[in-house]
Amino acid sequence: MGTSQLTIAEALRLGNEFHRARQFEDAERVYRAILAAQPHHPEANHDLGVLAVQAGKAALGLPFLKTALEARPGTGAYWLDFLEALLAAGQCDAARSVLDQGRRQGLAGPPVDDVAARLETALDRQCRLRALEDLFQAGSYAAMEDQAKRFLERFPESGKGWHLLGLSLVARGDGAAALEPLLRAVATLPNDVDLWDHLGSAYLHQGQPERAAHAFRRALALRPDYPSAHNNLGNALRELGQPQEAMASYRQALRCQPNHAMAHTNLGIMLQSQGQVQAALECHARALALAPANVEAHVNSANALKELGRIEAAVAAYGRALALDPDRLEARTNLLLLEAFSNRLTPQAFLAEARGLDRVLTGQANREGGIASLPRRARQGRRLRVGYVSGDLCGKHPVPFFLGPLLAAHDRRRVEVFLYPTQRARDDTTERLQRLGDHWSPLVGLTDRQAAERVRADGIDVLVDLSGHTRYNRLGIFARRAAPVQAHYLGYCATTGLSAMDYWIGDSVLFPEEEIPPYSEAPWRLPRPYLCYDGREDLPGPAWTPRDNGEIWFGSFNHLSKIQNATVDLWSRILSALPEGKLLLKSGQLDHAANRERMLAAFEGRGISRDRLVLMGQTANWQAHMAAYDLIDVALDPVDAVSGVTTTCDALWMGVPVVTMAGDRLATRMAASLISGLGHGDWVAATPQAYAGLAVALARDVAGRTRLRPRQRERMRASPLTDARDLARSLEDAYEAMVLL
Repeated sequence: MGTSQLTIAEALRLGNEFHRARQFEDAERVYRAILAAQPHHPEANHDLGVLAVQAGKAALGLPFLKTALEARPGTGAYWLDFLEALLAAGQCDAARSVLDQGRRQGLAGPPVDDVAARLETALDRQCRLRALEDLFQAGSYAAMEDQAKRFLERFPESGKGWHLLGLSLVARGDGAAALEPLLRAVATLPNDVDLWDHLGSAYLHQGQPERAAHAFRRALALRPDYPSAHNNLGNALRELGQPQEAMASYRQALRCQPNHAMAHTNLGIMLQSQGQVQAALECHARALALAPANVEAHVNSANALKELGRIEAAVAAYGRALALDPDRLEARTNLLLLEAFSNRLTPQAFLAEARGLDRVLTGQANREGGIASLPRRARQGRRLRVGYVSGDLCGKHPVPFFLGPLLAAHDRRRVEVFLYPTQRARDDTTERLQRLGDHWSPLVGLTDRQAAERVRADGIDVLVDLSGHTRYNRLGIFARRAAPVQAHYLGYCATTGLSAMDYWIGDSVLFPEEEIPPYSEAPWRLPRPYLCYDGREDLPGPAWTPRDNGEIWFGSFNHLSKIQNATVDLWSRILSALPEGKLLLKSGQLDHAANRERMLAAFEGRGISRDRLVLMGQTANWQAHMAAYDLIDVALDPVDAVSGVTTTCDALWMGVPVVTMAGDRLATRMAASLISGLGHGDWVAATPQAYAGLAVALARDVAGRTRLRPRQRERMRASPLTDARDLARSLEDAYEAMVLL
């Protein structure tokens, strides 16, 4: 293109033709070519600025419109278009200044008056928006929500207003209600990067990671170097079960912003899930170096320390999290879970700690309007409505393993079963359990208040907790008295501490009659063992034979968190008394070198050479795991912490005798209940000395064990341990009695 005036004029006419035909890219190309030749050309600057406003990019058009106006200050249309662009860009203060300047230079007329009126409205809107932002920054979310709704009655087209209303609802924990205003906001402001990020976070909190990932990717399409969206996309991918992709997102966030504390600690979470616990701990340390007050990083660090067996350090890390935020439920419940698996606290001291959680949950409920009383519902011949709440209705968790037979055996003439899953994950186990219930009602994405209202609406008579303080628990629902009768059952080994939890279901071994219950719940003793084992008949029978070399192999397949100092002391004493003895430990945690070294060093420090321990990690499948029981002669249950449940049942099913010790806490008596239910109370010791004596005696009785092992599975089939129908009748009787009390 030439630079003569005629050529410029022809080019401008061509650009205007493209512009009128809405061929914006062609028009922009022509206007920019003119400005390359004449940077201050009034018409080209003006028309390019107007084009930017029409494309929804008013802020980009302002410099061109300003240049045009400076070149021709006497052109009224230039003043008006500049003012319109300033309004569209939200620069109301600048627009007022430009309007005043124009009026001093004679700008007047109805179009000017119209702009002035709209400017006053915009200034009022902007002032109100700033007030809403101030309330948000101050944490006054309830007041902000109220004012935002009034603001939107006057300015329903305000994308920013809908955005702020959504943020206030998210901050108050009502992610479900936040979605509608955020969606209205993004429809108005489709190029707002932060808005897409916030919408994704709301979806994620509602248990919709697919939609969350889509929103985060929309944000990244607008700004590829946006660290928050990369970090949040990692969170969505983590929920979708894509660990490698999640870690890639966290690492991309750190490339964009190396000091992003949350990306460091989130990467640590994923590394721990992949077995890289030490590397995870280092990530959390980097996060805390950047943000010492980051509560989540303290909690994540504590979780990693616990996995590494560094109990005291983990307790201290949870303590730091709670010092920063005493109401942080994850820190409080994880600490209680750790204490439940240790012998650090007396039962009375543990109850006192658990009541602290009750105070937090009750306080939250009271701030939401209090806890309404809920009278027992009249039966009038109808079935009893029983609800089971669990975060573990999937995967290989023990709860589905023990819950499945019960659900299948429930008498549907007596009970109507409602299942309330509290985590999003689904698999074949989930599908199987869903078919075994009458109603399936996920609580993912609901606040505790909303979930409690749903349970109330279902008319539940007895609501049963199957999580305790474990991950995905929803004790806040129980704290809000969602059902007239509430009970704790499977899935946890300690008191919940909740004043609203009426009963803890067990048996006479778990709850000895002479015990003064150190629980918030009233013990409910079933007239039989408290659970039922679903022995898999597709497994081959026991193939154990005595070793030709005379070695005796003891074994434990328990989680390493259960194998604490008292257990190592006692097992070392047994090995010392039986020189031909070896100890097989099997746990997925032993796939990690640090855990193997910790176990070997613990026994070596008590005089047991390393060659007397055999360490096994995770096996390829369930069949291989169960076949490993054929390697051991006598199973040893951990003492003074948490006894084995699934591992005890598995060992018994494979014919292995199990030695246990009933301690002073319910957590130490679970294996005793199961073993007694099989009719082998003689394998239950009352003291460490008796435990050691039993283990050595069983080890030396090769002939007795040779007779026992092929027969034990049949004995188990005939025992209450595998009688799901009997368990179901006992629980149904219990539920009916509870609602009458």
